[in-house]
Amino acid sequence: MQDSQRQEPRGGISAGTSVEVRNRFCRSWGPGFQIASGTHAGYRVRRTSDGYLLPVEFASGEVRIAT
Repeated sequence: MQDSQRQEPRGGISAGTSVEVRNRFCRSWGPGFQIASGTHAGYRVRRTSDGYLLPVEFASGEVRIAT
C-alpha cells in the first residue's frame, strides 16, 4: 500500500506506537503489540516479540496506547 493510500482512523494512533490489544474471546487487554498502520476501519497490528504482522484488522476500540 502506498503512503498516500494509508489512513489513520479518526483520533488515530500513529504507526510505531506501542499498544495493548483487546482479546476477542475473554475481552482482557494484552500487551506487546505495536501499530503497523492505520486503515479505513481501524489498525493493522504487529507483535513486538517477533515482528509478526497479525492477519486481522483491529477496530479502534480494540486497541489502546500501552501504559
